[in-house]
Amino acid sequence: MATDFRRMLAVAVVSLFWISTASSADGPAAAVRVGLARLEKFADGYADDTPRRIACVYFSPDDRQPPAGHRERLTRVANHIADFFAGEMQRHGLGRRTLRFERDTAGLIKFHYVRGEHVAAYYLGRDVRKGYEIRDAARPVLRASEIDDRAETIIYFCDLRTERDGKVTGIGPYYGSGARDGVFVSGRCWFTDASILDPQLLTDGKTILDDEEYGKISVGRYNSIFIGGAAHEIGHGLGLPHTRERRDEGERGTSLMGSGNRTYGEQLRGEGRGSFVVLADALRLASHPIFSGTTRDIAVPPATSVSDLSVNVEGKRLLIEGTIAAAVEPYAVIAYNDPEGNSDYNATSWIGSLDSNNRFRVSIGEFVTGSAEIRIVICHVNGATSTLRRSVLIAPDGTPKPQ
Repeated sequence: MATDFRRMLAVAVVSLFWISTASSADGPAAAVRVGLARLEKFADGYADDTPRRIACVYFSPDDRQPPAGHRERLTRVANHIADFFAGEMQRHGLGRRTLRFERDTAGLIKFHYVRGEHVAAYYLGRDVRKGYEIRDAARPVLRASEIDDRAETIIYFCDLRTERDGKVTGIGPYYGSGARDGVFVSGRCWFTDASILDPQLLTDGKTILDDEEYGKISVGRYNSIFIGGAAHEIGHGLGLPHTRERRDEGERGTSLMGSGNRTYGEQLRGEGRGSFVVLADALRLASHPIFSGTTRDIAVPPATSVSDLSVNVEGKRLLIEGTIAAAVEPYAVIAYNDPEGNSDYNATSWIGSLDSNNRFRVSIGEFVTGSAEIRIVICHVNGATSTLRRSVLIAPDGTPKPQ
C-alpha cells in the first residue's frame, strides 16, 4: 500500500505544499528560519516601486447612499485587521508583514464607489451569485482606475444592513476566495457594512442589540463576529484554506481560518482567548505579493516533482519524507490532515522541515477513526503553491494506514 502511495507521488509533476510538526522542539522555528531566508534572498533587489495593495469597493444599492463617516470607520476596521496580521506574523518570526490597502494622502482607505441597479433587498442573502453581480457592477469603475479585478485583490464593502430601534437586519454577502494554486492570480471578498461595525466597539459587552442572524448579542460580540469575519474572508481572498487549531495550539485561542471569525477580539471583553493565525497560514501569507512587497516571477509556473519519497507510520503518526525539484524555489512544506466530513473546517496543519537540498520531512498526527484527506502543498518563493491530495484510512485505535 505504502509503495503505491510513494509511486503515485513520485511521478506527479505538480507543485506540492506540506505542513508538519517536526519531531524536534526546534522544528517550527527552523522551518521559519529557512523560509524567511529564502524569501528575503528572492526579494532582495526586486522590491516593487509600488507594492501590491488591496483595492476597496464601496457598493450601495439603488435605494441607499453611503452612510456618514464610513471612510473613517472602515479605515479603523482595516487598520485593526492589518495590525492583527502584523502582530501574528511577527510572533511567528516572519517580521511585521501585513495587509496593504489603497489609501489617500490622509491615510484613509480609498474607496471605488459603485451603485447597484437594484434595491437593497435584492442583494440580501449569502448567494454568491449576488456577490458576482456586485463584482461585475464594480468592474468598469475599477477598470477606470486601471485596476483589473482578475489580477488583483479586491474587497467589496456592501451597504446592505438595516439598523433600527436596536435591531439589525439584512443578511448580506460575507465570503471570499483567492487563487494561488499554481501561479498567483487574484483574490476577492465581500463584507456587509453596518454603522456599528467599528473596532472601537469591540470592548462593549453591555449594549445589547437584536441581530437577525445571531439574536440578542452585545455590540462587542457583533464586532467580534463581523470584524473577525472580515479578517477571515480576507484570509480566503489571500488564498488561505480553512485551518483548525491543533490540540497543542488550543491554549492560544481559536484559529482565525477555523472558527476564529467568531472569537476575534473577545479577549478584550474578557470572554475568551480570542483568535490567532496558525504558523501554516503565516508561512503561506509571507510570499503573497501584498505581504512580500515583490511581484518577481509572479507568473512563472512552479513545475515540481518529488523523488526518494518514503511514507511510514510511526505510532499514530504519519511520517513523509522526500526531495523536491522545482522550477521555482520552495521555502516551506505543509501537510493538512482533513478528517472526512465537515468540509475542511476541521483540517489541522503540520509544519515540515526543509534542508539545503530541498529534502523535506513532515510528521502528521491527530488522526481520528474513519478516513482523512492528506493535502500536501509546497510553497514557492514567488507566491505560488500546488496541491496533491490523497486519502488515508484510520484504524479504530487512531493508526493511519496509507493507501
